[in-house]
Amino acid sequence: FGMKVAHAVGAEVTQMIAVGIAATRRHAVAGFVDVRLGGAMAPSIIAGTFGGKPALDGLKSLGDMTLHGQSVPVITLAVSVIFILLLSGIGLYLWRAGDAPLPEGVGGPLCWPNGPLTISLPDSGIRRCSLVSITGCGLLLGFLAGMLGIGGGVLLVPLLILGFGLPLRMAIGTGPLLILFSALFSTANHALAGNVGMRIVVALLAGSTFGVQIGAWHSHRLHLAHLRRSFAVLVLRVVAIVFLRLLGYFFPFGAIFA
Repeated sequence: FGMKVAHAVGAEVTQMIAVGIAATRRHAVAGFVDVRLGGAMAPSIIAGTFGGKPALDGLKSLGDMTLHGQSVPVITLAVSVIFILLLSGIGLYLWRAGDAPLPEGVGGPLCWPNGPLTISLPDSGIRRCSLVSITGCGLLLGFLAGMLGIGGGVLLVPLLILGFGLPLRMAIGTGPLLILFSALFSTANHALAGNVGMRIVVALLAGSTFGVQIGAWHSHRLHLAHLRRSFAVLVLRVVAIVFLRLLGYFFPFGAIFA
């Protein structure tokens, strides 16, 4: 839509409020929300959002650079590279997993079962998980949500699956609850900075509230392998779009994408 990066992030985090409320309710009815994990991670996610907005402002202050006669904001290049690196690794891993079972329900490497201040997550079948690890991941997710408008499905769900070992559907259901915490505080930060345009936000909120119902319904019925690969395809398509746009700044054919 040709929006400035800061305004796009502001619109995204505001839109995630509708996603968080509607999706959490739908998944909770089906029993796919780990409320205990959400409560444990919520304070650090909220704290992390307050660092994301200043980081975005810092990138904006770097100004523009010239590429093939085009003036390109440094923030645009930085955000594009971060997106590509994060999402391509996630998408390729999930696609290569294919039908192979992921370490679901037994605790992943980020659980740190022998670490300090451990709690159990019975809804996800995890006996021991360190609050220190949960807090650290929450800070990172909140920071990324505040800076880039992400930390939702494309990043949060893989983190819960691969990092903490949550079952796929439990990760998909718990993700919106965590998104809601970061979205509320990120929206407040960006609204105060004038980065939230109400006309596009209202349209996004309306569409999200309706669309999330369809998505949740399908996620409860798809075979796990199909659900995993569908998610991988979505992530890789986002990577492809961002990559083509980034190429547009470096090569003559870039006018098609830039």
